[in-house]
Amino acid sequence: CGMSTLWFERHAGSVHSAEDSAVWHKQIRSRAKKADICLLEGESYVHKIREFSPGHFDLILIDGSHRLACFQLALEHARPGTLVLVDNTDSDRTTGGELYVIDRILNELGPQWEVHRFPGWEWGNFYASETTVCVRR
Repeated sequence: CGMSTLWFERHAGSVHSAEDSAVWHKQIRSRAKKADICLLEGESYVHKIREFSPGHFDLILIDGSHRLACFQLALEHARPGTLVLVDNTDSDRTTGGELYVIDRILNELGPQWEVHRFPGWEWGNFYASETTVCVRR
């Protein structure tokens, strides 16, 4: 969960967020009005999406811990028209980390997915970052 959780709760029908940092959870929870925000760790955090039926979500945003595992489950839970948004998809290109693996998967998703990459400057940082949005066809 994060600032996007607070934005989406004002603009979406319902918002479900999982967080694994107690400090960040407390901060966002205190500002949230109606979003369902849960504090989970490890496998519980990763598998929270399984509590919802495949196709439940219009948007699945990945911007936290265990991004590769969360991304793989998001792909399984997406129906045609679902957006899967992954923040910082360019971050591990030099280190070969989780986001590098996601970046490689994005390049090979195939015709059932549209992949849109949005590189740009982040507020408060001196470097560009990339957010990628995948749309299930």
